[in-house]
Amino acid sequence: DALPTAVDGIMYVLRLDQEWRMFSPNPPKVDGWYVIPAKLMDGHEVDLFRAGAALTWEKPEKASATYPNNRWRKYHLNLVDKANRGYWLYFGKYLARVWNQEHTGDDQVMSFDIYYLIEQAGEPPGTEPQRIRLWHYESGMRSPGRRNP
Repeated sequence: DALPTAVDGIMYVLRLDQEWRMFSPNPPKVDGWYVIPAKLMDGHEVDLFRAGAALTWEKPEKASATYPNNRWRKYHLNLVDKANRGYWLYFGKYLARVWNQEHTGDDQVMSFDIYYLIEQAGEPPGTEPQRIRLWHYESGMRSPGRRNP
């Protein structure tokens, strides 16, 4: 604290107490993205996170483009925290419900997994991202995920 404590109240009222810490003093050391493979009744797999696109584990070219808006981006960034594990099933079931409303018969979701892939800053090029399974769901079954090799 460079200023006396008595000044804190005035700083707060005038909103001069703001800080900018997004990249300083500790920039983010990890980057991550979701992959949510869903198995359909006919055996095909799609990525629920990318609205049924072909399943790929590759990092998106532009991660911000995978979110419809900034609120969804913030939700997804918070969702991966273990403290929010109670929401993982609801998130996955929401995506499955949206998919199933637009698809019928054998194109319905039978099961899904929620994966979060993490890249560490400073890793050598070509290093595989860490693949973390947050949740596995099959109709009629719930189970928390676990770290996969």
